[in-house]
Amino acid sequence: MVIDTGASYVPAFYCSDALITDLSSITIQYLFMNKPILMLVKGSVEEGKREFYTVDGLFDYLKLPFASSLEEQKAFIEAVRDGKQIGEEERKYLRDTYFPLADNCTR
Repeated sequence: MVIDTGASYVPAFYCSDALITDLSSITIQYLFMNKPILMLVKGSVEEGKREFYTVDGLFDYLKLPFASSLEEQKAFIEAVRDGKQIGEEERKYLRDTYFPLADNCTR
């Protein structure tokens, strides 16, 4: 584990293998790293009952992988360690839908 005390999160993004977070603006920025993202939720993770720690339910971010227990977080970390690309299609969908010009190309 590395504790980053720098003012910028960008170096940490490059060195990371994945992001585990509640709903935050950093999630949007991390989408462009094309690395796995795990959203932390509270309570039941049944469809339609997902609540983020910071807001209750938010549009398409519900498409990202999520966890409400330590066991689910551990499983995510193990999958990342094993090189699995978790949530790749969901991240692509979010980038293409909400940031279609992020690559500076017109469509």
